[in-house]
Amino acid sequence: MAWDVTVPNTYAESHIDDTATEEGAAANQAAANKIAKYDELASRQQAHLLPSCHRNRRYLESLDC
Repeated sequence: MAWDVTVPNTYAESHIDDTATEEGAAANQAAANKIAKYDELASRQQAHLLPSCHRNRRYLESLDC
């Protein structure tokens, strides 16, 4: 088993336009990128890809960032 964790920053300049208009846009894009990255590898290795993306807004608010 291997882990490759993705935690997109919804406030990053590269995501802000999408996340301002669609909730979860950064996580959805990160999941799509992860699937594209590992799809061929998983097929060759007869493995299963389980993408996991987490939004961090509540955590940032709790830190008063």
